[in-house]
Amino acid sequence: ERSKLGSKAILDEVRAEMLAKGDALIMVHGYNYTFREAAGRAAQLQQWLAAGGKDMAMLLFTWPSAGAGVTVRTYADDRKRAEASGLAFGRAILKATDFIRNTPRDARCTGRVHLMCHSMGNWALRGAVQAMRTFVGNNIPPLFDEVILIAADEDDDTLHAGHKIAPILRGFRRVTGYYNHQDLALKASDYAMGNPDRLGRSGPRGEGTLSSKVSVVNVSPTIILNAKGANAWQKDVSGHQYYRNNPRVRQDMVQVLLGRLDEDFAAAKERRRNDFGDFWRLE
Repeated sequence: ERSKLGSKAILDEVRAEMLAKGDALIMVHGYNYTFREAAGRAAQLQQWLAAGGKDMAMLLFTWPSAGAGVTVRTYADDRKRAEASGLAFGRAILKATDFIRNTPRDARCTGRVHLMCHSMGNWALRGAVQAMRTFVGNNIPPLFDEVILIAADEDDDTLHAGHKIAPILRGFRRVTGYYNHQDLALKASDYAMGNPDRLGRSGPRGEGTLSSKVSVVNVSPTIILNAKGANAWQKDVSGHQYYRNNPRVRQDMVQVLLGRLDEDFAAAKERRRNDFGDFWRLE
């Protein structure tokens, strides 16, 4: 009898949960997380999204961040770990795609698979994209529906550059990038660590040349507003954790994961203002 691959067993379990819940979300955590902290954040995120109307099967891709505090050395070490983990992440995406292809149509679930990367998790995503290219070239499989890049500790030209994240544009329906000019963690990454302008702080470079699949949301006004409140749960001193601490941002993410189109936000006149093109601002 042939042994059952561990990945096949896991994907069978994911399929069973998606048959019950519908969609699935893969979460990739950021810098300075222990495994326990990363798992706890993923569980909390699942609960918050469910409370907002989007209950999903939650999967965590955890890379070996040291969780050893914030210094120049630990940052450099974590960044190397995130990039090196891209090979495992890329292989997991390709295996999931093969699993779907090899599942009979009448046995497939109809749920969608989404991806959310926070902070340095976007660096792991770059590693995954480049690792997949060694197997499939630029034919990145279209596994994901919605991709959300939050407070991305990535270069601001990453969605244009073939040697960065850009090749994954083939592999999803839409990417929504959230950024905050007041993100102190990414300011440190920019200045103290000597990186180029960060996607999660400055937004993407080359506004007029973005793919039609890309939507960009500036959360700065919302972060400033909630920082003045008395409720400590809503405070985000660094301006970097808004995806979980800020209820207005979480509400917007739920709508994105529900498949709401940008023009739907505009038509409903919700607290999302269109600056120009695919650039939006939360209010």
